[in-house]
Amino acid sequence: HNGPNKYAPLQYGQITDFINKLIADKQFAIYKKEGEAMILVRNNR
Repeated sequence: HNGPNKYAPLQYGQITDFINKLIADKQFAIYKKEGEAMILVRNNR
């Protein structure tokens, strides 16, 4: 979950902000969500 990952270039909060922005900008949509895990699909332009 939100524990440290020495290989991740972004912190947990930065990743969630980034994903939320992609969804808000309608670049991606949530295909399936279970708990904190989600599968995103790219919206056609």
